[in-house]
Amino acid sequence: MISISQFHFNSLDSTQDKAFELIESGKSLPFYVTADELAKLRGRRGRSWEYEKGNSLAFSLAIQIATHKLPGLSLVVGLALANYLRHLPIQLKWPNDLMWLDKKVGGILIESRIQSSQAQVVIGIGANCFDLKNSNYRGIGRKLEAAKIAAAVLEQINLLEQKDLSFFKPEYEKKMWKINETVEMEIDGRYQSLILRGISEQGELLIENGGKLQLNSTGEICHAE
Repeated sequence: MISISQFHFNSLDSTQDKAFELIESGKSLPFYVTADELAKLRGRRGRSWEYEKGNSLAFSLAIQIATHKLPGLSLVVGLALANYLRHLPIQLKWPNDLMWLDKKVGGILIESRIQSSQAQVVIGIGANCFDLKNSNYRGIGRKLEAAKIAAAVLEQINLLEQKDLSFFKPEYEKKMWKINETVEMEIDGRYQSLILRGISEQGELLIENGGKLQLNSTGEICHAE
């Protein structure tokens, strides 16, 4: 297993924010940040992330990566998580959710600070280990260790640095949630019924709209929580 430095705290508002603070203070990358108590977890588009101590895992992995690798990063991280949880038929909801039996069981948040050809990136990883008491979020039924997940993700990221996203595309599409099915998508504030056809070699979503194939990088696939 890859060895990665850990910074653990009793209580934090956000492991994402703390990770960026540690980067600014000069800590060597990569590392990951954990906490016993978390107050403010955020997801994609500023949403909050449901978290219950004892039932949830949430941590942040800080890395440095070539800027041109950023477009496919969340997809590769998702694939790493799905492979790590291979005892379950995990599917990947583009671009950053883990699904099991049509329920969200995990999510990824990518935040970056670009410095020319290199980017400092903090990857927030959240997963429901067990069913949450105060919501209808499903758990995967086992406890998860941040150290092992961070190592599995970093191993996949190291491979991304050597390969193009096209290398991961076939495996991602095998695990892709609702591929070749009609879904509701929100694009630029409008809801449309579209067919998911896969991903491009740059990580964009390939959709079929009225018989025509299109690429989309900003829309969101809708689903019931």
